[in-house]
Amino acid sequence: MARVDFRVAQAALEQLADMVRGQTGERGVSKQDCLTAYVVTVLNRCGEGPIDVVTNAASYRHTAAPIVDSEVAGNPIYIIRTELERGTGRLGSVALAIRRSIEKWREPSFITAYMSVASHLMLDAANADRSMFFAAEAGALSVNSTLSLDWPSVDFGYPGKARFHTCGVNDKY
Repeated sequence: MARVDFRVAQAALEQLADMVRGQTGERGVSKQDCLTAYVVTVLNRCGEGPIDVVTNAASYRHTAAPIVDSEVAGNPIYIIRTELERGTGRLGSVALAIRRSIEKWREPSFITAYMSVASHLMLDAANADRSMFFAAEAGALSVNSTLSLDWPSVDFGYPGKARFHTCGVNDKY
């Protein structure tokens, strides 16, 4: 497992997304879907083994799931899993598979069922004095993107009064 950091110019990302949308005819494919698909196809061509699973850290805060309460603070994230067909090498196919799984996993009934099971398992682990360990999976690409967030500009409802602090090693997290 290795961490990879790289930068893509906004214009290049727009061009990539336009190309994928043209190939697939799917306007709903996001820039993040396209960027992730690009990374998958590059790693599949140049890496040691195929990437056949993509996991995305995602927020369910702004969904219509009945478990979501806008008054509750916290980090409402879950991991969205995309199974890719073996040998999928086309950029558009990978981007579309990612988009379809995100759409499925954002359905309120799916979120409710998934988070019910996850919460139960985490509570059982905590009650047994065990911790959860999220190990890397062979053949999987884990994505935790902040592409859509400009953290330094987030004011939490207090313009000019909130500051951004981080203990991470980069300026976005």
